[in-house]
Amino acid sequence: MSRDKQAYQQNSQNEQQRLKDRQGVEQKQNQDSIGLMVHAYNNFLSGMMGFNELALLECEQSEVEERLQMALSSGKKAVIFGKELLSSISRLQVVISPVEILSTLKSVSSESKCPIDIQIDEKMLFVNAETEWFKHCLTSLVGFCRDYLASHHSSQDKSDTQNFDGGDIEMSVLRQDDELIITVNSTELSFDEEQQENLFVPFYSSRNLLGQKDVGLAMIKGFLIQIKGTFEWQEDKGFLLKMPVVELGTD
Repeated sequence: MSRDKQAYQQNSQNEQQRLKDRQGVEQKQNQDSIGLMVHAYNNFLSGMMGFNELALLECEQSEVEERLQMALSSGKKAVIFGKELLSSISRLQVVISPVEILSTLKSVSSESKCPIDIQIDEKMLFVNAETEWFKHCLTSLVGFCRDYLASHHSSQDKSDTQNFDGGDIEMSVLRQDDELIITVNSTELSFDEEQQENLFVPFYSSRNLLGQKDVGLAMIKGFLIQIKGTFEWQEDKGFLLKMPVVELGTD
């Protein structure tokens, strides 16, 4: 290979790397800007909710009380959505500590009525996470799968669609070396290439898959990133949530 060609290839690689670095900086700046705006918005909402709660204490008119309750309820939903949005861009401030994961998974299985297959001999197993957010993410994933299957059920008969039980969503959990792997899947669950491309993109994924805009699966991916885990889809296995196992008493 001639020196000129080598130099050209090297310059091309350097330019591609500079472009990649610049895009990474711009993406982080955008995430920081969004994070600051959402944090400010959530703080504003929290303040307004506080005023609503104070007003309710003094309210004597049922009609006004009803409106205040509606405003308070809407504010709470908006704050939760804001937190989910922050999670989707990995800007949620999560207090992470060791969580006994097997009992947590059993709790999620019971609450979401989703069977679980625990393929682990240990009676207790710990991961660094935040219990309520972990349960929220896993419950949301099960709900997402059921909503997707219901909206794409093969039968066009309305009565049959109404009787659709949400599919055979199942969870399984196993340990591979120092990694915990949670699988959420159904024999009916499948995504084409176009759907997989935006599967973890806020708004686009839920709009394309469920017909409505939401943070969708991006929230779960963002949370898993924060606890040093991964979240992916494999067509032959389903959704895989992977996270490091923590041995108590060690770093």
